[in-house]
Amino acid sequence: MASCGGGGDDGDDASIAPTPTTYTYDARNFIASGSKDVVGLYHSSIYADDFINDCVYTFEARLNRINNTEIYIESFKILEANYIIYPHYNMVGNSPSVRVEEGDVQYDSTAPILTDSGVSDSNHLTFYSYSGVTSPSDIPITDRSANLNLEFSDTAKTNDLCIQDIRVSLQAMGTDPTYTLYGSDPDTGMFVLIYDKSDWEQYVNDSVKQADIFADSYPGWAGFKSYFAYGSKPTTDYDGTSETLDTAFDAHNYLNPNFNWSSEALELFGGAYDLTFRNITDGSFLWNGFSKLISTNGSTQNVFLIGWEGPATDSYSDACDTQYGEDQVCEAWEANIFFMHGEKDRGFLIDWTFNNVYILVKN
Repeated sequence: MASCGGGGDDGDDASIAPTPTTYTYDARNFIASGSKDVVGLYHSSIYADDFINDCVYTFEARLNRINNTEIYIESFKILEANYIIYPHYNMVGNSPSVRVEEGDVQYDSTAPILTDSGVSDSNHLTFYSYSGVTSPSDIPITDRSANLNLEFSDTAKTNDLCIQDIRVSLQAMGTDPTYTLYGSDPDTGMFVLIYDKSDWEQYVNDSVKQADIFADSYPGWAGFKSYFAYGSKPTTDYDGTSETLDTAFDAHNYLNPNFNWSSEALELFGGAYDLTFRNITDGSFLWNGFSKLISTNGSTQNVFLIGWEGPATDSYSDACDTQYGEDQVCEAWEANIFFMHGEKDRGFLIDWTFNNVYILVKN
């Protein structure tokens, strides 16, 4: 009897499952408490009758967290203002090359926010909230996300066409803490990248150079893309495995040979370095391309132009690989803008639809 009773009690104790740990992910992973100073950039476009320019603005902002999901922007200051000029789309400008030009906005200029005293319809960074038994590092990356809406005063937007309301879906990198937010929105045509200010300050005096993109063996750079739309979580096919990566390229340390390029292409992209896009599954050749650092004068924006090339209609299939006469043409065009992180080991690639952003890592 005693033996039976004792054995029964021991068995009951052993069958009790341990209580699983509950994990959370929300705005507290980005700002543990109080406020945080950040530095970031946003890329937007100006469309007018006679020109198309991309604005690339570096900003500093102070963010305040008020609860587990809501943050508001207390201040917003422009640190660096540049334009990406595309002469082939414009009727203005003197230089024929695609290039970055300094904007006419003074550095360290404050951009007035419509409201700056708390969370409102015109000022909020709202994180999605997760609570469950999956640790934050294993939560699907699309669940580590937020939406940013920041509206500026009418005066600010009138005085500077590049000051536009920011309304984007954002994806987070890092969990404890989150150290980077990035995202875009196809409706507003905008890309936004946000770093902790201390992260940005580590590399501000170590400018990115053309050579920093060189990675000559497969996979030189590889990464995945996420799709963004304001008001919803990002989506991606990436699940952490190499099989679900989306793109890879080798960035070579020699100039693109410009075989059969037109004079216009040479003017636009002259001095670009060779690049090879690869099949992510086996490293096989996909197509040729080029890279060119277009940030200048010690800029911290680290902007590269990534382009493609391919034989023109009715040209030989190897028109981009072998020099022929004038009857053969290799077409070249800009495909993406690549923003390299200051540590030079990763970056963000955007296209002209703004509905997706690639994060790439240098291997």
